[in-house]
Amino acid sequence: MRRFPVAVAIVVLMALGACGDKDDESSSDSSSSSGASTDESKAFEPCTAVTDDEVAQIMGHAVTKKEDPGGGCTWGNEDDPRLASLSLSVTPADQGGGIESSKVGTRSVLNGEAADIPGLGDAAYLVVGTGKEFAKEQVQAQGVIESGGQLVTVGITQLGGAAESEVQSQAGAAMALVASKF
Repeated sequence: MRRFPVAVAIVVLMALGACGDKDDESSSDSSSSSGASTDESKAFEPCTAVTDDEVAQIMGHAVTKKEDPGGGCTWGNEDDPRLASLSLSVTPADQGGGIESSKVGTRSVLNGEAADIPGLGDAAYLVVGTGKEFAKEQVQAQGVIESGGQLVTVGITQLGGAAESEVQSQAGAAMALVASKF
């Protein structure tokens, strides 16, 4: 289990490399460094920032987006709900104790270690472990990226018996995708 943080870092770095270069004005901003957001007023909108095709590529199957009550979106497979789904939500970073409090809350739900992930926003972590979904123990993942005064929560939920390595890969790729949108 001690190799988990290194494996997460490798998955995230590989996923970041797969995202390609961004050719927009923000990539030439000399005040940006190490992926940290410099525009605190720009809110991340998960339902419009991330496309169905991007999520399908990460998940490995067709997905349909649904807006969640209270904000955020979930992408899942309508034909087989046991397949992994991705959820994204946003909260203010100063709400509820910030990223450290979020990390404690995630670890209380998932039986896994929190791995800090450098280079994604101002701070980021990922927990991959077992958790209950519809009263069944399955490997799940939840990570949070803090950027621009907000916390973006990335969750992978599945009932299909996917291996920890598969869920970890999906979560790492999803976090890299989200970070590329800041």
